[in-house]
Amino acid sequence: MDSFGDYLQEIGRVPLLTDQEEIYCSRQIQAWLQYVGGPEAAPAQVRRRGRRAKERLMAGNLRLVVSVCKKKMGNGLELQDMVQEGSLGLSRAAEKFDATRGYKFSTYAYWWIRQGLNRAISQQSRTIRIPSNRRELLSKIKQVSSRLTLQHGDQPTLQQISDHLAITVEEITKTLADDQRTRCCSLDAATTEGGRSLLDRIAAPGEEPEVTDMEEAVQAALGRLNKQDAQIIRMRFFEGHTLAEIGRSMSISREWVRRLETRALINLRIQLRISPALISL
Repeated sequence: MDSFGDYLQEIGRVPLLTDQEEIYCSRQIQAWLQYVGGPEAAPAQVRRRGRRAKERLMAGNLRLVVSVCKKKMGNGLELQDMVQEGSLGLSRAAEKFDATRGYKFSTYAYWWIRQGLNRAISQQSRTIRIPSNRRELLSKIKQVSSRLTLQHGDQPTLQQISDHLAITVEEITKTLADDQRTRCCSLDAATTEGGRSLLDRIAAPGEEPEVTDMEEAVQAALGRLNKQDAQIIRMRFFEGHTLAEIGRSMSISREWVRRLETRALINLRIQLRISPALISL
């Protein structure tokens, strides 16, 4: 299977779930994720049933992702990119769905899918194009990532994608990094001195349900940045210092701090994208 069209045909053949199947899947997922001590502490059988239930719930609703994405076309993202982002919203919905509340999973998932797409559209409108050979490789990476997500119910690691494509992890990382450097319009835009917070710069307005998870992801990504990049981001967005104040503390000019801030935000965005789970936030 070598094309996005084949992927769409594959998900189109997956049967829809009945109400009873949705309830069963929801119970198995919650038994796994809410296990005392955490999901990883759950017995192997509980983890296996939970993962399979999540895979089944997602597989039966991937057509909904495509349907929502088609309505959003023309907003700066390709359909394949939107399906990728929408699938992440679907994954989150599968983890949080509570069938005892009485509504169908598709009704609940629709909000998460749309939320993911709205954020992606606001953050990832492309301003610079990368070479066609890189775009082709990026397309393959996303196809494999989507397929592995469907198969395992979770985002694949870089090593798993590397094994499937028979290329190095370094090559995947470079391709994703090139891609992210063309998607910086919301992260590296100039910040006013009264400025918005880092979370405001990463998450779209009105997306409170994911703020806690985003904060955790940002903190983890900061730990993978070099010392200077991490220091600038913490001082600028977490401690509220102005560019001039940061410049004085580091004995550099205000304009140089702005340049370093732009670089740091780009690197942070790359880390958020290529951290252990490939498609992260």
